[in-house]
Amino acid sequence: RDFKDILKTFDKMSPKAAAPVLVKMSDTEALRILTNLKPDKLAAILEKMNPQDAAKYTEMMAKQ
Repeated sequence: RDFKDILKTFDKMSPKAAAPVLVKMSDTEALRILTNLKPDKLAAILEKMNPQDAAKYTEMMAKQ
């Protein structure tokens, strides 16, 4: 599938559903999706992750 389609799918998912899926993905793919989401959606998803995962992805995004 095209990345834009995947991104649209995550944008439509509830943060509660999206967070555990992203955590199970490779860091590279999860980071690619997270960095392309709108800030409100990103914040909502990070809120649904456990603090360790949210911190890891936030740190990775800050380094980009």
